Amino acid sequence: MDKLIIRKMEQKDLKEVLAIYKEGIDTGMATFETNVPSEQIWDEGHHATLRFVAEENNRVVGWIAISLVSTRKVYSGV
Repeated sequence: MDKLIIRKMEQKDLKEVLAIYKEGIDTGMATFETNVPSEQIWDEGHHATLRFVAEENNRVVGWIAISLVSTRKVYSGV
């Protein structure tokens, strides 16, 4: 069995992360979004240090990142 490694996401991982994001859009199983954002938009929309990837055989196979849910005042502090 191959070893799954969890590590901090690096800028070089973003293309693979967005490919996985697109799979979620295509299947309708992982997001309500309908378009894959550009690398810049994705980068700006996610916390700078709370990003991780799951890597197997030197390939990113999953990811997690923290993003702001809403800028609406009603959600402040949530």
